[in-house]
Amino acid sequence: TKKIIQAEKIRLEADRRDRERQIAELELKSLRRERADQRKYRELVDGIHHGVVWAAQPESLELSFVSPSAERILGYRQEEWSSEPGFLLNHLHPDDKARFLATVQEVIQERKDARIEHRFMHANQGEVWLHTGLRVSPRAQGGGREIRGLSVDITRLKQTDEALRRRKEIADLLAEASLVLASSLDYETTLSRVGRVTVPVFSDWYIIHLIDANGEIRALPISHSDPGKDALANKWLFPEVIDPLAPVGIAAVIRSGSSELHTHISDEQLQQSARNAEHLQIMRKIGLRSVIIVPLKARGKVLGAMTLILSKPGHSYNQDDLVVAEDLARRIGMAIDNANLYKEAQAAIRVRDEFLSIASHELKTPITPLKIQTQSLMRLLRSGALKDIDHERLERILESSDRQLGRL
Repeated sequence: TKKIIQAEKIRLEADRRDRERQIAELELKSLRRERADQRKYRELVDGIHHGVVWAAQPESLELSFVSPSAERILGYRQEEWSSEPGFLLNHLHPDDKARFLATVQEVIQERKDARIEHRFMHANQGEVWLHTGLRVSPRAQGGGREIRGLSVDITRLKQTDEALRRRKEIADLLAEASLVLASSLDYETTLSRVGRVTVPVFSDWYIIHLIDANGEIRALPISHSDPGKDALANKWLFPEVIDPLAPVGIAAVIRSGSSELHTHISDEQLQQSARNAEHLQIMRKIGLRSVIIVPLKARGKVLGAMTLILSKPGHSYNQDDLVVAEDLARRIGMAIDNANLYKEAQAAIRVRDEFLSIASHELKTPITPLKIQTQSLMRLLRSGALKDIDHERLERILESSDRQLGRL
């Protein structure tokens, strides 16, 4: 009996060891499979070059993983993502942060995937547009959950969309400006309306200067996105008297007939151009950041100048904007010239009408006595009394007629 019991124990021990071996083999296979899956996943993640794969804690959004492509797309080294507390939130664009956090909370609470387009601050090059897909997944190690994201760089797509939108906006602006300019020959009124079309679509400030009949430069009423600053601009920025010999600016553009593009107006430039401390303070308050000045020309003659100013931070003019401004200026110049031609034609018509009125009166004056004299001779001829007429009287009648013909 003891031998049987001992044999049974040996068999059971062997079975237990065999089961442990099998379990160990299964665990080893599972571990190898998991490592293989992780290796495949890592290879897959490392192969994503157009986006950043990342994982973070749901509560704090502290990052636990970021793919190598993050450095190429956003400029930050991988170790920066994990070493800086709150890195993800710190580098989200301030205007998009609240919307991003709301989307994360929606993913956590409703356990569903979500997508969001947002901006992320690049380490060296401004902002990058990202299309981020979010989901909650079990954490690979340690249990619990984590937020996983795939953020794809869509900056070029956004830039293309913005360029197309801007082109349409500019085309609409030029078309509407043309309609306004063609609506009336009172160009001072229409130019003011063009200003309301131009601001704030293409500029924050719109100023027209024209050369008057005396050759002096005068400004038309200013258009601005903040009308409260008009008085400041009229007094300090565009005074009534403009130095005609100034090396740059409105007078220089009118003299040369060539445009000026000032992409970025620095504070140093403001200090150099300020007439005094108060003038400098006013220019800073107005916010001169980028300026275009283009001549208004028609038939080779400069009629004035158009000044466009951007005052909002982060905006500046470029060469493409200069082309648009010159197109708008060409249309304005043609409208002014057409209005002037119309005024000249109306003046010529008035002179003609006055001449014809005077000429008609003057013509009627000698015709009347000439007609009387001619009728008198015809009566004498019909009555047969012409042969009895005194020759001196006949000579006087003919001499008078000759004088009247001479006047005509």
